[in-house]
Amino acid sequence: MNRLCNFLTGASLGAGLVYFLDPVVGNRRRSLLRDQVVHGLNKGADAVDATWRDLRNRSYGLMAELRSCVTGRGRDADDEVLTQRVRSKLGRHVSHPSSIEVSAHDGNVRLSGPILAHEVDELISAVESVRGIRAVENHLEVHEAAENISALQGGRPRTGEPAEWMQEYWSPTARLLAGAAGTALMLNCLARRTPVGMLLGPVGFGLAMRAATNQEMTRLFGLGGGRRGFDVQKTIIINQPVEDVFEFLTQPENYPKITDTISSARELGDGRIQKTLLGPAGAELTLEEKITCLVPNEFIACCSEPDSPVQYAARAWFEPVGPSRTRVQIQATYNLPGGALAHSAAWLAGLDLKSQLDDMLMRAKTYLETGKPPHDAAERTGARQPDERKERVGQTQEASKAL
Repeated sequence: MNRLCNFLTGASLGAGLVYFLDPVVGNRRRSLLRDQVVHGLNKGADAVDATWRDLRNRSYGLMAELRSCVTGRGRDADDEVLTQRVRSKLGRHVSHPSSIEVSAHDGNVRLSGPILAHEVDELISAVESVRGIRAVENHLEVHEAAENISALQGGRPRTGEPAEWMQEYWSPTARLLAGAAGTALMLNCLARRTPVGMLLGPVGFGLAMRAATNQEMTRLFGLGGGRRGFDVQKTIIINQPVEDVFEFLTQPENYPKITDTISSARELGDGRIQKTLLGPAGAELTLEEKITCLVPNEFIACCSEPDSPVQYAARAWFEPVGPSRTRVQIQATYNLPGGALAHSAAWLAGLDLKSQLDDMLMRAKTYLETGKPPHDAAERTGARQPDERKERVGQTQEASKAL
């Protein structure tokens, strides 16, 4: 077992050294890694500050609750305060909160307005739990269905008030506690290596990763399927008319001009596009996507085919903000087979979607605004030797002078 661990460790270190000390593009990769580490440290500092503020505010709130329980203060609240407390509960328990009228007098709350029958008991129970309320007067108009009731049209089902640990996004305090518990379980697994510790070790790893990324477990480890995994947003201003920007960014043959990750792209017909991506050590990955919506000079949306090795979806808006200025806004999400681990490795190497998208848009901006190919935009990572690269750079410079 130790020999295997040592072999894997040595192989990983060797692969890392080969990747980052590459004579052709190693300097760029090291620069990307340095930028990612600095960015991670800055995000860590922001997370520490947010966690401290959340802990402090929760502590103040807990102390206030304890004082009110001991002294009895806070049980009698102003009518307007009670009304607002009740209204804050409505959106979590009824599908049409705006249809409910709330009034309070001397601690007695009156509820009126149309409501669906299956929501009545849950609403009454939630209102009775509000601090400061003495009694609830039920004057609700109960309807078995929303048909022919204008106030009950639309809306969406509510799930009530989920516990802190059942929410999609955890608060900073919850993440701190989960991270501490997960780290403790992993350390216990490494220190004792008992059967129970070995079983709890992976649980601790999952908790620590959940706390660090604030992603649901299914999205975190890529187990949920589908395209929703890691979300990316990007906005950029390009000093060219919207027609030129839209045409350039929606033509697949232009992709290799603004990124060294996509070596080729071609249309397959019926809105389908095949792209060949170039990864570390010259590895190639073929993806197929389909354009699902296209509004010329305004909007485009695409998604990966069901059998694509990487599932993703993206939308882009094009908005003119002047005679020759265009705002491009992109939203994308992707789900890697390895989940958070694969995403972290890609992020450190600068190969994650956000890094690639930032790079592509900045190069597209340079290309469109200057008419010249961006520096090393068409080079394939690790695919050329130094002499070949110099020849390519010379050709690019000559072409630029001709332009």
